[in-house]
Amino acid sequence: MVDIHETGVARSRAVLSACGAVAGLSAYALVEILPKVTESPLLIAALVSGVGAFFLVLLIALGPLSASRAVRSALSIALPVSALMAIFTLRFHDLDNMADANHGFLAGAIIVFVATPFALAVLDPDTTWHDYPALFSRAWEIVVRYVVAAIFAGVFWGLYFLSSAILELVGIDALRDFADIDPVPSVLTGAVLGLALAVVHELRHLISPKIVLRLLRLLLPPVAGVSVIFTIIAPIQGLSALLGNISAGATVMTMAITLITLVTVTLDRTDDESASAPTLLLSARVGAVLSLVLAALAVWAVAERVGQYGWTPDRVLACTIGLLLMAYGLCYVAALFSTDWKALMRRSNIAMALVTLAVAAIWLTPILNAERISARSQLARFDRGEVPADELDLWRITRVWGRAGTRAFAPYRDTSHPQHDKVAARIEALDNGDLNPRQSAGGPVSTEDLRADLEERLAYRPEGVDPGRLLTDLPEYQQRLAHTGCTRYVTPEGAPACVAVVADFLPSPGDEIIIVYWNGSNIEIAAERGGYFDTPGVTPGPALIDDILNGAFEIVPSRALELRLDDGFVAPNRR
Repeated sequence: MVDIHETGVARSRAVLSACGAVAGLSAYALVEILPKVTESPLLIAALVSGVGAFFLVLLIALGPLSASRAVRSALSIALPVSALMAIFTLRFHDLDNMADANHGFLAGAIIVFVATPFALAVLDPDTTWHDYPALFSRAWEIVVRYVVAAIFAGVFWGLYFLSSAILELVGIDALRDFADIDPVPSVLTGAVLGLALAVVHELRHLISPKIVLRLLRLLLPPVAGVSVIFTIIAPIQGLSALLGNISAGATVMTMAITLITLVTVTLDRTDDESASAPTLLLSARVGAVLSLVLAALAVWAVAERVGQYGWTPDRVLACTIGLLLMAYGLCYVAALFSTDWKALMRRSNIAMALVTLAVAAIWLTPILNAERISARSQLARFDRGEVPADELDLWRITRVWGRAGTRAFAPYRDTSHPQHDKVAARIEALDNGDLNPRQSAGGPVSTEDLRADLEERLAYRPEGVDPGRLLTDLPEYQQRLAHTGCTRYVTPEGAPACVAVVADFLPSPGDEIIIVYWNGSNIEIAAERGGYFDTPGVTPGPALIDDILNGAFEIVPSRALELRLDDGFVAPNRR
């Protein structure tokens, strides 16, 4: 007789594993293939964020919801996030410029995390979107399922490589060769994550967030105690000196977030499940008040820095987070005046979650443009004489802060502008690239400039070989690392500490490129499909690059071609 339960379990595991595999394949395509198909920042940001959000929500929704409802919940989050991230890219000159502004990715991640429990609740026929017990449970189930799944994936890969190493001892390289196929690691990781998420959902009555929540409750009294000591001593030592930088303000904000989280955990889903110990309930009340105090101190610290140095995107972000935390604290403190204070705090959590969602969404739109605010602030300080012309950071304003900074500074280029003469020399230096901090350190800022400069600096072996467009196949971060080796370090014979070897290393048609460079402490390898340097107990130094330059190498077959040196070999197709 067929066990219906076991059939359903097997089907659920198969579906989630398949979805995870597709998610892994999609991630590979978005990272490795999409940038070669299009250079449109808008399209890349929209696809990467939308597809990423879709699979993150889908994998967690399958199980709690039917397949059709899970897809609808994923789309309800992925489509807005994709649109908002596409709008966000319009602020910047190119994708690299956008990538430097990591606050946009933070806002997108907040939307996905906060919105997911609401999306699941809306499409669950047994709950409503404002059902606090359901929202609370869903949020913590998401955390626990993904954490356990990530641990399982890590264990899987550890055992995979251990098994590969064991088989290699008897001459069987099948597992290693299989993992060397480009999409395989991403697909396997996704499939394993999907399988783990399915199993954790099946065992939700055993692997429950409750044990985690009960343990977290125990941390509230000591955290509240530390916060009390801080709020007492900080004014005595002087708040200006203590909170005079962003990192100190960020530490205080982190403590406020911790208190809010621990208070929420202590109150749990309902009064029946809430902590009942007097110490915990007192700590929850104290923590509610302290969350407001710490958030206010953090906002004050940011305001002090803004008064001294003006707005920057980081300060706009810090101030926004601080104000949200203050709003949380105000809601909590107001609830304390009610006899039903625990229920009011729970309702406050729903309201503030919606407010946080709205702020994160607005952050990605022109309504709240941190770069525009920052550029106008810095130029206003210059106009008031608070910043001399030679200290005005025009590169950051016009390049790093995107189109808003460029537009804000555009009037100063006009010779009729009253401040033009003061910045004329700086404008010339800006246009020549002399104000680019990376350029002054030997590193072009744009991917195109970097690639062109790297191609010119590299020595190629065999001599006279044409690198063609091979450098474009290297990930941008590898190009930057190799460029640093070329510009910052030299070999014992005085050559730039980088060399490229071109040959048909892999079974696929056409040549591949390997760049060997020195990073100041180790020899590193840059290759299209990854690579490593293997030696029989010898640590290679920068002299190895001189050996390659002097022809002390050979290219030999070994499943694929390898670059053979006296002390070891470089394999571009190995990981």
